[in-house]
Amino acid sequence: MLTIRKIWKQFVPEGFRETLWRALNFSRKIWKIRKRVPKSSREIWKRTSRRFNIKFRGKRYLRDFLEASSEVGVRPFLMWDTLLGCVREGRLLTHDSDIDLGMLWGDFAKKEALVAAIERKGYGVVVRSSYKLQFRRSSCRLLIDVDFFYPWDGKMVSYTYGEDGSAVGSFFDESAFDRFSEILFLGDLLVPDPPTAVLTAIYGDWRTPDRAYNSRRDLPNRLRISPGEPMPSFPIMAQDASKIERTPEN
Repeated sequence: MLTIRKIWKQFVPEGFRETLWRALNFSRKIWKIRKRVPKSSREIWKRTSRRFNIKFRGKRYLRDFLEASSEVGVRPFLMWDTLLGCVREGRLLTHDSDIDLGMLWGDFAKKEALVAAIERKGYGVVVRSSYKLQFRRSSCRLLIDVDFFYPWDGKMVSYTYGEDGSAVGSFFDESAFDRFSEILFLGDLLVPDPPTAVLTAIYGDWRTPDRAYNSRRDLPNRLRISPGEPMPSFPIMAQDASKIERTPEN
């Protein structure tokens, strides 16, 4: 019967045993110290990690997703904090933890092809719900967050289902995504034209930085439909998203 001692002697070279033993002891000490670290310090580490990821890996994530999108013929555009960083700061927001993108309902039919294309680039699927996709690499906490937008009840909406069966999301003016401009931002990207209308719907005064802003709490255009109420339904694919006018930036 093999024991840990026998495995140690049989498979670990003698000259390497002391070094490996020290490394194992060091790892054990680090784990014990981590348990005693105050929660506030852990939060500082998380924020630092997010800033590192968005600064040094954000461009690669965005490039990989754009290449996968081009491969399957879909047209994503910047949304949420990524759009805000592009328009207000000219860069990705340092405190952000994901790359936010939107897609129109005309591209919904190619969702599975898009998932397959981004998986071939080494990304895994974190969320795969009806109208939301999230991807990330196993070695990094940074996310690619994709929302699908479609017309409903005179508005453009995007939502996911809450744990209680409610619909939770956001709504925009029906014409918010009628036109797009192509800009140079970490690559050739599309943004709603004008982007200011979308940003105002999301943040209100988007020109003034507000670190206390929380999209779960402060979103002005929040959509919430309780269970039992009429839910948004995905429209029939009668319109190809490629027919929507795209205007180059002046």
